[in-house]
Amino acid sequence: MSDLKKYVGFKLAGEDFAVDIMVIEEIIRTINITPIPRSPDYVLGIVNLREKVIPIVSLRKKLNMPLLVDDDDTRVIIASIGDRRIGFVVDSVSEVLSINGSDIDATPCVKNQSENHMEGIARIGTAMVVIINVTNLFTQSEISEIEALIE
Repeated sequence: MSDLKKYVGFKLAGEDFAVDIMVIEEIIRTINITPIPRSPDYVLGIVNLREKVIPIVSLRKKLNMPLLVDDDDTRVIIASIGDRRIGFVVDSVSEVLSINGSDIDATPCVKNQSENHMEGIARIGTAMVVIINVTNLFTQSEISEIEALIE
């Protein structure tokens, strides 16, 4: 029996990342984002998508990566975190990846517990893909802060 899972692959700063396809609702092109004053720096603002207000987060800022100007490849991954929908801006979305559990290595030890968003490192051929667990990307206080922005 195979322990095969599907992930959506994407790029940030030229590096390969992936997220479990089961948490993704949709992938869209960037649309007009309304900034929210006094929001955390990684929150770009909110969008109205099919009558739902969705907070949009810069995954680059959240992961402390260098910023990049959006281009034609930039996408927003709309994901479910609990009962909340959050959009993540990524440089590009590449493909759906089928990864066997035996090809995923545990993440290196992290000093900071808030950095437990890495589910593992997948080996795909010669490439290494960082698998992000979006459920662990935010602390409970950060989720409360984001929810307060859209209430």
